[in-house]
Amino acid sequence: MITPHFRVSQDNDHVYLFIHAPYTNLKEVEYFSNESDFRFVASPYFLRLNLPGLVEESEGSDVHYDLEKGDFTVKLQKKIPGENFKDLDLLSVLLAPNPQKTLQPKITLEGESTVAESEGEDSSDEWFLEQTVSDNKAKEAVSCYGYGFANKATDLFRSHEAEMMEIVDIRNADLKDQEQRRREREVKELEDFNEDHYLADLMDPLSLLLNALKMAPPYLDSDINLTTEEEDYIISLPKKSYLVSKVQKKILSLTVVGLVYSWAYDRRVTEGDHCIESGWAIAKVCPVLSYFEDFEDLRFLLVACVRRSITYPMLRSWDLSLLTIKDTSSIFRKGKLAILKCLLKVRKLFMESDPRYILNQLYLDDLCVWIQFVKEEKIKLLADAIEKCEIKKSDMNLNLDELEYAAKLVAEEEREIGEMSKNLIKIKMEDSDDIDPEDIYLNLDELEYAANLVAEGEKREIDPEDSSLSSFYSTDSESD
Repeated sequence: MITPHFRVSQDNDHVYLFIHAPYTNLKEVEYFSNESDFRFVASPYFLRLNLPGLVEESEGSDVHYDLEKGDFTVKLQKKIPGENFKDLDLLSVLLAPNPQKTLQPKITLEGESTVAESEGEDSSDEWFLEQTVSDNKAKEAVSCYGYGFANKATDLFRSHEAEMMEIVDIRNADLKDQEQRRREREVKELEDFNEDHYLADLMDPLSLLLNALKMAPPYLDSDINLTTEEEDYIISLPKKSYLVSKVQKKILSLTVVGLVYSWAYDRRVTEGDHCIESGWAIAKVCPVLSYFEDFEDLRFLLVACVRRSITYPMLRSWDLSLLTIKDTSSIFRKGKLAILKCLLKVRKLFMESDPRYILNQLYLDDLCVWIQFVKEEKIKLLADAIEKCEIKKSDMNLNLDELEYAAKLVAEEEREIGEMSKNLIKIKMEDSDDIDPEDIYLNLDELEYAANLVAEGEKREIDPEDSSLSSFYSTDSESD
């Protein structure tokens, strides 16, 4: 049976299901609703939904079929008039069966076996505000040598070595635990950081960078909807339930933060029009995708994201990186649908950037389902934590403060030399009215000497007839 394309809406008293099921035999169409359980059968289509509220059969219930479009519209009466049915846009949540609340918070993964999410976890999520390194006991709960969603994948570097070398920076991840991956990433970033590139974007920014800084935050509008293509993709995903431990929940949540940050950074760089290099840039900036590194601390993740964003992309700006953190917070504040929209956009970019489709199989496909089951209040809590997290240049361990201070000193010296050159030209022109300004030039030695006079604090009245100053200027007319 085929799951048809569908969407759900509501008003104060009714729920409306719009189901696209063309070329069906109308004599064999059936639908059934019992409290939160809704089923629709129209060969070869079958749809079963777990609604977030209760409905009932009544005189207000109705079904309509548009023969030309092949669309069914099913109208159901709400059992409690005025009740708000939440998350009707999250199709995976509607397609999932009723959650099993008796499951224990434990991960058991074998190949493609099902993972389910515990309902017995502490809902406070205080870890979002903690800025400490996780202890060894927490790390023991995580597979050290796996990667992907819930560290379920292994041995890809042996079976797909060429593809993996092209899409990630780490090598032989199957043989490296989390601590080794972190050290390898930090050492490589230190080697690759280009001081000249960073300072050039700081002191002489391109118009592209200025435009990126001026862009409005993403998703300012409150009406966020999935496209038909995105809805079809969500429907095509396996109907899984996820049981993840508290540690894994942290890791998955921060993996989503890293992905959203990387997407938001590329959005600003490309001015909202992602390009052929966007897949590379997103995977490069996100430390989870580049080094399969698990993060259990929000601040450590954001430091890694910022560090990579000033090391690898075309635009390497501290201000742009901090602005992207604000973008990330604003997206999370918009809720699960906005986050899902970002993940779907990243997935599409990876599909168009072969062989990065492997990253979809490792992370995006499962994350697009899992994020729909995360409670909205926990998303808001994470948005608050991102907004409150302060990242400093000293956190980068790249001597940024020293570099910028030295660059500003050089820039100030060049400005002073430039001002001195203008003054000397002005003096010569005032003394010789018949000289063309283009005939006046000053060489570097003369400018450096003038700058030294300024630096030493020497003050003297410049007399054009003073022979001691004759070396400061010369003209073609004098040489003639």
